Amino acid sequence: MKRASRWILCCALALACAPAASVEFPTTGALTPELEAAVAAARARVAAEPEDAQAWLVAGMTFEGGDLLSQAEVCYRRALALGAPPQAWYRLSVMAWKLGDLSAAVGSIQRAIELVPNYAPSHWRLGTYLFDQGDFSAAEAAHRRATELDPKFVGAWAGIALAQMASDRSEEALALLADLRARFPEHGHLVVLTRTALTEAGRREEAERLRVAWTPLATGLDPWQAELRPYLQKSVMDKARELLGSGGAAEAVRLLEGWLAEGGGDRNACAYLAWGYFLLGRPGDARATLEAALAKDPDSVLVLGMLANLQEASQELPAALATCERILAVDPRNGALQAQRGRILARLKRPEEALVALGAALELDGRAPEVWAEYGLAQCALERWAEGVPALERALRDGAKNAGARGTLARAYVETGRADEARKLLEGASGLARDEQALLEELRQGSVPR
Repeated sequence: MKRASRWILCCALALACAPAASVEFPTTGALTPELEAAVAAARARVAAEPEDAQAWLVAGMTFEGGDLLSQAEVCYRRALALGAPPQAWYRLSVMAWKLGDLSAAVGSIQRAIELVPNYAPSHWRLGTYLFDQGDFSAAEAAHRRATELDPKFVGAWAGIALAQMASDRSEEALALLADLRARFPEHGHLVVLTRTALTEAGRREEAERLRVAWTPLATGLDPWQAELRPYLQKSVMDKARELLGSGGAAEAVRLLEGWLAEGGGDRNACAYLAWGYFLLGRPGDARATLEAALAKDPDSVLVLGMLANLQEASQELPAALATCERILAVDPRNGALQAQRGRILARLKRPEEALVALGAALELDGRAPEVWAEYGLAQCALERWAEGVPALERALRDGAKNAGARGTLARAYVETGRADEARKLLEGASGLARDEQALLEELRQGSVPR
């Protein structure tokens, strides 16, 4: 038995000392030249030192910095198998969270906490993941532990307040936020949370009276997250724009808030953050953000342009028009703003002025089919049917989706004696609007001139 036991022990030691199974370096599709070069350098280092945990960790951060999350996850797991430091568990948790696997995110960050129990940002991350899972009690406990380790970790304090609100304890959240606002008066986000808590508590009038001077919410010092910065391939602005255009407003807001909290003072970031807030149904925060940016740079074309977009989307057409004109006084050759001004004038039933603005926009840049559509619609609003036809034909041929463009073109055909073309246009279309269907019935019954 002793000999057998010694044999089993030797086998166990041999297995424990054996190198981890080899893992192939992840492959990718086409990359930008900059990211391709960074990945090639990471691949070369791994090829030279395939059992080096740091080489795999760097490869993971290279992939993560280029938004190649699945490839980054493979590298982080390999780094951990080779004995990487606890930061790799932290990074692995972030990958799982971004990939939508909250259970894996929780497990990975808990392992990081086991290895380094006094690192406050890990507890804050855990609280964030648990909150997203709907476990508000556990989330509050994790955030509270982060504040015990770092009493100035404002993001964790905010997490406690959010967990209390989510647990229908708005009065507790209000008491906490009152204390936090006294301790951290520079953080306007605490005022935003207070307003939300007041609304949740049924104190809507108080919430509406609360003024918000926007500032970014600083989560807290996080050296492990800072290690990723040198590997970021896309600029924060580029990634934020992509997210805002693809339904990722919540992630874009998190990204921009964090960047601004770390000291990024770009007015453009404030503009895109404001639009993210607006897309998330937070118009008060959007306006406060833009007001704060304009107080520092009143002539910022991008910030003013975002304000005009917000005003137009909120149906504040006279205000949006005034903002467009304010921008054009600074940047008269801005074709996009000329087009927006024309569109707003058309909606305000001022087609003559709209035509002038849209014509100027097309002279500056005639590529956008939507602008041709607006130009044709304005012509037809003035009953200049013959002039409107070629603009609308071009717009629809190039893919414009403007409401009413197809129906107006059909009507213009009728008004210029081309009823057969109007009928053919409408019969070949799908999903006719009510006015289009009515016109088609008239054409079929022969009740309009041919």
